Amino acid sequence: MICSKRPSRMVAAPCGTCSIRKDHASPHQTPDHELVNLTAADTCVIFHSDGNPQNDLQAQARCHRFGQPKAVKVYRLITRNSYEREMLDKASLKLGLDRAVLQSMSGNKEGNNNGPVQQFSKKEIEDLLGKGAYAAIMDENDEGNRFCSEDIDQILQRRATIITIT
Repeated sequence: MICSKRPSRMVAAPCGTCSIRKDHASPHQTPDHELVNLTAADTCVIFHSDGNPQNDLQAQARCHRFGQPKAVKVYRLITRNSYEREMLDKASLKLGLDRAVLQSMSGNKEGNNNGPVQQFSKKEIEDLLGKGAYAAIMDENDEGNRFCSEDIDQILQRRATIITIT
């Protein structure tokens, strides 16, 4: 946590469970406080995707914690035809493989406390393995290509797509 009025002042604690950290963080939970408070975040902006998709999911999950009263928004900034895009595609394939393998391991059993485990169709598993997790949930029409051809002002004015990954 860094104070904006006194940039040299930092508050740090050696671990997330110690009482020192809690004592320092508690006063900063109010919305009008000047210090940065990551536990109050409701927006996740991923501007540099990791090769391990679990790291990106962890960043998103930190915003979706217990007690979050606000709707959470996740933005991923990717440049078309770039190394970043290639990394995202590879991470998506890894995530798709994880989901397909975990689903096959769970079989038709009931989940722990979450009710029945979601079963994928053969087509969904083929999409997860062949295209990756993100491609499998995208729409099948040409909307993605139209979106990429628009300029940023058009996108910001009238385009918003919410993708829910469960």
